Amino acid sequence: MGANNGQNNSGGGQLNIAAADKCNLNCVYCKSPVSGEMPSLTEICKRVKRDGITGMGIGCSGEATLNPQFPRWLEELRKAGVTRITLSTNAVALEKPELCSAVARGVDFISINIPSHLPEVYKKITGKPYLPKVRTALENLDAFGALRKTALAHIVSALNAPHLDGFAQWVAKDLRDILFVDFVFMQTCGRAEAKPQLLPDYFTVSPHITRALDTLRAASVKGVAQHMPLCALPGHENYALELQRWQDGKPALESDMPDLVPCSACKKCTLALACYGVRADYARVHGLDGFCASRKDPKKIPRLNYDRPERVR
Repeated sequence: MGANNGQNNSGGGQLNIAAADKCNLNCVYCKSPVSGEMPSLTEICKRVKRDGITGMGIGCSGEATLNPQFPRWLEELRKAGVTRITLSTNAVALEKPELCSAVARGVDFISINIPSHLPEVYKKITGKPYLPKVRTALENLDAFGALRKTALAHIVSALNAPHLDGFAQWVAKDLRDILFVDFVFMQTCGRAEAKPQLLPDYFTVSPHITRALDTLRAASVKGVAQHMPLCALPGHENYALELQRWQDGKPALESDMPDLVPCSACKKCTLALACYGVRADYARVHGLDGFCASRKDPKKIPRLNYDRPERVR
């Protein structure tokens, strides 16, 4: 975690931290491989009290649920004044009902990184045959009533891109109470920096991801696309998380964005302010072919309505 002891202040009253010094997966595209350093709960709680921090994001590196004291961490953070806790996890350890119950009670929002519903693809991406454990974890979360505060982060790479609609079909069939599915286009940083072949082409992926989004919507399950330019989502621009942020009056881009490159099409595009743009790492691998300027008015793109009726269980 470096000099800041695993802590990263993302602003807005939220502190992002790591709560473990190891991980049980070896994902090929991991952005933040563990450093082996363990952050101090005491120091984190001191900072929470000193700075009046009320939001906590856990999981910026390592797998927090491997911390044997993790349930205690949740309790101590609450005592220190944290009112909203989000957890990013691979969920493998949540196959244990007691740990899953503690997370279901103590965490306000859970994001599960699950790269495939297919065992062979899951193992190829993570290096581990742990998909059955994750399925058990999801069943546990459902039993504890926590699926409605759980999102699935599906990192899109060349390894799973052809199977996106199959993933959506699996979610629509088995996980209809999930809060939402976030299709996140991968970056070539961390472990993936030396593996540019893992980065798919936006416009090759586009039909796969739009079919997956349509499948989810047909099942009344929320789906979003993240880190994709709007010209790669024709007719599905309103599924882009960046456009949704812009529609909410926020900057379309997050504060920790990687470097972007100038693109002649982007300069002429009426959607530029609401768009993710072109990352430098993407341009190095695939160039700038395929990007095109839109004449659409971003103010006239309809918001998506994700209101769902309560289901009888």
